[in-house]
Amino acid sequence: MTEAACTRPRDMFGRLAGDDGSAFAQAWLATAVYTDAATRAVAEATWLPAAAP
Repeated sequence: MTEAACTRPRDMFGRLAGDDGSAFAQAWLATAVYTDAATRAVAEATWLPAAAP
């Protein structure tokens, strides 16, 4: 996500050029989906009984 936010194209004067922000939005969405899935997996694992050795 940091890389998507930092790699923004610039013109020869250092101004932002041609950046629609879609790479950052996609990275943010992927991070949100991953975080949600990880949270659900941890919550489910705490409710399941421990496996017998």
